[in-house]
Formats: sequence, C-alpha cells, structure tokens
Amino acid sequence: MNSVEKEQGTSDSREAVRMSDVAELAEVSISTVSRFLRGEKVREPERIAEVIAQLGYRPNAAAQHLRSQRTHAIAVVQHDITNPHLAGVVRGVTSVAVEHEYSIYLVEGMVDGAVSGQPESAILDLSSRVDGFICAALTDEDDTMNALKGSRRPAILIEFEPRDPQHDFDVVVIDEEPAASQAVNYLIGLGHTEIAVIAGPDTTSPGRNRLEGARKAMEAAGIELRPEYLEVTDFTLEGGYQAAARIMARSPAPTAIFACNNLMSLGCLHCLHDLGTRIPADVSFVSFDPLVSGDLFNPPPTFVDRPQIEQGALAMRLLDNRIMRKAEGPPRRIVLSADLVVRESCAPPKSRRG
Repeated sequence: MNSVEKEQGTSDSREAVRMSDVAELAEVSISTVSRFLRGEKVREPERIAEVIAQLGYRPNAAAQHLRSQRTHAIAVVQHDITNPHLAGVVRGVTSVAVEHEYSIYLVEGMVDGAVSGQPESAILDLSSRVDGFICAALTDEDDTMNALKGSRRPAILIEFEPRDPQHDFDVVVIDEEPAASQAVNYLIGLGHTEIAVIAGPDTTSPGRNRLEGARKAMEAAGIELRPEYLEVTDFTLEGGYQAAARIMARSPAPTAIFACNNLMSLGCLHCLHDLGTRIPADVSFVSFDPLVSGDLFNPPPTFVDRPQIEQGALAMRLLDNRIMRKAEGPPRRIVLSADLVVRESCAPPKSRRG
C-alpha cells in the first residue's frame, strides 16, 4: 500500500493536504473521494473516512459549493425575531439543520415594531446564497409568495398558507381554527356570553383562522361576537395594549377576552394591570400561545399550546428532503394539533357567581 506522509498538528499542513492525497492513500479514485464527501454511496467508505481523519483533510467549502451548486445554508424568514413562539420554531429548525450541516440565515420582517419591506428583498438577495427557505407569516402574504417563487429555491411555509390553494410549496401549520374554537368554548362553558376577541391582521392566515375559530364557537352557542368587542390589530405587544384599552372603555365591558397571539396577550395583560382590572374577578382571559414566564403571572394565564419545536423540526426535514431531492411530487401539507392548557385566569362571570 502506498503511503503519503504529512506532518500532523498544524493548520498549514492541513491546508496542504489535497483530495488526491486522500485518494492515493485510500487507493481509490479522486472522483470516489469527491462522491464520498457529497454523501453518496461509494466503495471503501470506512477506509476513506479513516484516511481523511488520519491526514486531517478539510475540503475547500467554496470549491465544494461550485461543484455541487449547493451552499449548505438555509434562510428562516419571520416577521418578528423577538416573538418567543417563533424562537421555539427556530430551535426546532436548528436541531435538524445542525445534523445535516446547514448554516442558517435569519431574516426579520419587523423593524422597531413596524412592518418593513425588507423580507421580500432579502429573499431575492439570498437566493444565490442559500439552498432553500423556511418562511413564517408576514403581513403581506402575496408579496412573500412572489419573492419565494422568484428565488427558484425550495421553500417550506410555516404559520401561514397562501389564499391560492394552487401553490408550489410544502406547508407545516397548526390546526388553528379548532384550537381557537376550543379556547372560546372553554369561556362559553364557564357561562361567558360577552366575549371580546383581539385578532391579528386579516391579511395573514393566522389572523383569519383564529378569528374564524372564535366566531364559529360563538355562533354554535348562539352568541354574537359584537362589533364593539372585536379588535383587529397587528401581532405586537403595543397592538394588544391599545386594543385592550379600546375594548375595556366600552360599556358594558366584556366579561372575557381571547387574545390571538402571545405578544398581543402580553400587551393586553399590561393594559388590564394599568387599568386595575382584576383577572379573573373582573374579566377572564385566554391567550393563543403561552407567555414568557407565564407561571410568574398572578394568576398564570390559560393558553393554547402549539408544538413549536416539532413544527420547526418537521419543516427543516421537509426542506432537506426537497433540497436533496429525496422527496418529489406535489406539495405536502402537514397539520399539527394544539392543546388548551387551563390555568387560573378564567372564572364564571360575576352574574353566574353566588
């Protein structure tokens, strides 16, 4: 067997090791080593791996990208990187991306609490530097979809689905409508009929679906969602605060509030605290999504719990399959269920108490 002697232990010597050195010592062709490095099946894989470790060979990343036309990077596009739910989704994405040696770009759609036009531009700018996208809900879904189509890269949609069912992307979403219905049905079961809803923008499917779930629950119980008890705002803390202030200024005030995401819920709770409104003595409260340090609230809020880490991990696996062409065929739609976690923020309305 031929031997190739390389001095070990310095970064300079490692850089001097070439693919041809690995092929010579492993007694295989250079093309076999190249295929091995791309993850393809080759003969003598154990021997090649042993020689790579022995020589300290490190493939040139730029050259690999040129040969394979892959960047080994993906981008996660989301509207607000500070949102704890989306942070959980990113944790799930990362757990799988690390296994497959992907780097991750994070693209945010909010700047100082306001919607920016940057995400769509960033998608197009990144299209030559990433192998695919995972995209959460943005305020204008149509612009986002156009940018993803223009990128000509695989993309997985989370948190939202396009209005047009004839789209080309896999989706991993939560079954939000029944989850919202379950939350409102819980309030109805306690005897509430004057229920307020703080909903997200109707330009996003989460905004539409959660509001529709609340409406359906109330309609099924013969309860009207009164116009003065409905506030449609953005998915932000400030939006939730202002919406709650407007709702509680109405007469009569509602006996229960359902806030349709975690940041709006935090804003609503801050407003109720500032107004001196007691939970649940004066008003019952349910949040769609858990709140950061929710157990420290007094009382801890009842909330809809979504499998955020699982959602992110599933999205990343789907994306990797599309990138590696392990999955062909029409777009897939994976729907995950959510659960209602009952805490201490709800009680029967005053009229029902003895």
